[in-house]
Amino acid sequence: MNAKMTVSQTGNETKAPWNSTAPVLDHPWVLDQPQPRASLWTDPQAVKSLNETVETMVSAYLDANLNFKGIPLKEFMDRCERQILLACLRLTQGHQRNAAAILGIKATALFEKMRKHCINGRQIKLAPKLRGAEFPASE
Repeated sequence: MNAKMTVSQTGNETKAPWNSTAPVLDHPWVLDQPQPRASLWTDPQAVKSLNETVETMVSAYLDANLNFKGIPLKEFMDRCERQILLACLRLTQGHQRNAAAILGIKATALFEKMRKHCINGRQIKLAPKLRGAEFPASE
């Protein structure tokens, strides 16, 4: 054998797991395999509902700014973002990775948004447990 031949030329090539073309999700060590979900934009009823909601919010914002002192757009958008984050975190019972997946953002981006809006993830996680806890009745 020629000393200048490479490993790939000799045919003794070993497959490294990081060079594999197989999807990582097929490996048995992956416990939670994400399920493909239908995009919101493929459901015409959901698109119509979302568009109507956006139109209602825009109309309400403009009406409030025309008739009253007015709310700065940034403050209004921050309030909307905070409400969306809280609703999504409640839906996922405080599980930030699941909430980030639903919102279509990275978990780190969700964490930064939670910091920006002073949202404590632990309080959201504990809230259902505290509501369900029954205290013994005093006799």
